[in-house]
Amino acid sequence: MRNILIVDDHKLIFSGLKGEISDDYSLFYAADSRVALDLACRNRFDAAIIDISLGDENGFDLAEELRREVLVSELFFLSMHKTPYYVRKAMNEGYRGYFLKDDSLDLLIRAVTEPADRQFWMSDEVEKMLNDYVDDEYSHYENLTAREQQIFRLLAEGVGYKEIAYKLNVSPKTVSVHRDNIMRKMKLDHQTELIKQAVKLRIITI
Repeated sequence: MRNILIVDDHKLIFSGLKGEISDDYSLFYAADSRVALDLACRNRFDAAIIDISLGDENGFDLAEELRREVLVSELFFLSMHKTPYYVRKAMNEGYRGYFLKDDSLDLLIRAVTEPADRQFWMSDEVEKMLNDYVDDEYSHYENLTAREQQIFRLLAEGVGYKEIAYKLNVSPKTVSVHRDNIMRKMKLDHQTELIKQAVKLRIITI
């Protein structure tokens, strides 16, 4: 029996895969990084499908830890965000594929059951999105640290300083410093521009 780990804060993908995948595979579900790591320490997984956005957590951070500890053989990403930056990041860092939540489950199943068939798995829509990638539009965002990218998204979603500070267990002053660094690095003057840039980068949707 081969094991596949699904990490998503909504159980829809897990339920869909469970109804479609062969009985030769056993699926495990985790809603967050803590549960995922606990499962990976107690079971051997052939593949993991990880959501990019896990509440306040980032799926890349979890994937990095799973890979560093050699807990999962093949790591794939799943996202509702049609963001070329994330696709290129997954490719450049040596992960095995990137899927959108509205992609066909058939391709996702092929990827996790026959990973060696492709160097990097993605749907036609993801490939088109990547081909349309314009470096200049994303270069400023790529210069942000992981923490700054996290705060950038929260600010774009309209979350206030105090709530961001509480979510990230930092002080509001620290959030303010990060915000100033974000505005400087991305050459933005005010909140409206930040939101527009987040939409353009497809970090958020309106």
